[in-house]
Amino acid sequence: IDEAVATEVIDSAVAASIPIITFDSDAPSSKRAAYVGTDQELLGEELGNLLMTRFATSGKYAVVSNVSPNLFLREKGVRN
Repeated sequence: IDEAVATEVIDSAVAASIPIITFDSDAPSSKRAAYVGTDQELLGEELGNLLMTRFATSGKYAVVSNVSPNLFLREKGVRN
C-alpha cells in the first residue's frame, strides 16, 4: 500500500471514531490502533541466513522483487 494515502484514510476514519488496525502492511505514522503482521526486515534476514546455510556461501544470487513496501523491507533484510 502507499503509506501516505493509507495514513490519510486511516486518520480520517479515526477522526470519525472508527478504530483501525492495520494487517500485513503498516502505516506507522498514522493514528491506527495497532499493527498485526510480520517484521518484514527480520523475515528477510532469516531468509538470507537460510539460503546461505542451504546453498553455497559464495557465488552470485539474484533478488527479484517489485516496489511493494513489504518486499522492499524483506529484500533489505536479505541483503543484511
